Amino acid sequence: MSESPEDLQRIGQSIDEVLAGECHSRALHALYDGHAEMQQALWRRAVELGWLGLGLPVELGGLGLGAHGLTVLFRSLGSRAAPGPFIPTLVGAHWLAQWTEPSLAASICARVLAGDATIALAARLGDAAMPLAGGRLEGVSGRLLGAEDAGFAIVRVVCGSDTGFALIELNGIEREDFPLWDRTRTMFSLTCDGVQPVAIVWDPDGMAAAHLVSLAGLVIAADSLGGARSIAEQTVEFMKTRRQFDKPIASFQALKHRAADMVISIEIAVQVLDQATESLGTGKAALTAIWTALAKAHADETFCAVADDCLQLHGAAGFSWEYDPHIFLKRALLNEALFSNKQQSRDRAAVALATATRLGQRVTDIAA
Repeated sequence: MSESPEDLQRIGQSIDEVLAGECHSRALHALYDGHAEMQQALWRRAVELGWLGLGLPVELGGLGLGAHGLTVLFRSLGSRAAPGPFIPTLVGAHWLAQWTEPSLAASICARVLAGDATIALAARLGDAAMPLAGGRLEGVSGRLLGAEDAGFAIVRVVCGSDTGFALIELNGIEREDFPLWDRTRTMFSLTCDGVQPVAIVWDPDGMAAAHLVSLAGLVIAADSLGGARSIAEQTVEFMKTRRQFDKPIASFQALKHRAADMVISIEIAVQVLDQATESLGTGKAALTAIWTALAKAHADETFCAVADDCLQLHGAAGFSWEYDPHIFLKRALLNEALFSNKQQSRDRAAVALATATRLGQRVTDIAA
């Protein structure tokens, strides 16, 4: 299925309209105060409206919008700092669709689309892999990003000199929760005692891991830029009403420049994200790795800088619990740490650039 930019924009607008009613600022603050009703309601709404299938292939019950569908959805979710296991579930589902048997992928994706199961993922792929012996997992996993009631997890495994990934069902497996400063997400580890995986994907050439990192990089970048733009717009509106020396602070030249710098940095990062979105459809692993890694690094840096600046531009109010800047700053800091930080992302892009150069691939023209 192919959609025009106008159609994608309309899809994004429809998601924004729903989020405006379901995930407004008061509901988000209630979540921070311990009331989880909004998160559960939002997830049910996402299932009902088919958001989870925007990018999945048509044969798996999705709309077939691929990377463009993911980007549209996560920019909207990021703009509201929407809670829920959207990142691990959708990254996991898209990855399984490519790397597991069609029948298994169809089964898992059907449960995800029906709202019957979510997926957890390793929060950092550099964590130690779990040992696999006799076809069973033993030991403690690294930290996993996912819902408290996640039905499945994708974990890195090692068996002798072989490495790969295991899909495991989480019924009855012991978990340990980890508190996060970003209360819109949850993280936990697993203790496995002879757990038999549902499936194993061996990864001798690292291509499966590269694809997983690329998918994660894309959706986190989209989430970050949606959040950066939203909190920047909120801050500009706040500056128009906040008065000092009997004038709106938005009229002060120095603060105008700071607001303009935020907008420019966001727009530049969006262009990199657009390149990353296009790269996922080329089938060129090195090209995809370059642009998704750069998109995540640039979006991480932009979101952290913008959120920090917005908190300061709110003055003392920005440091209070009642305003939104602290929520977006916490989300920015967690996004930056997930899967790979800025330096690791840029290192990955550099390695992929060397590979693309050896292959004679042009990296500035995605259509080439």
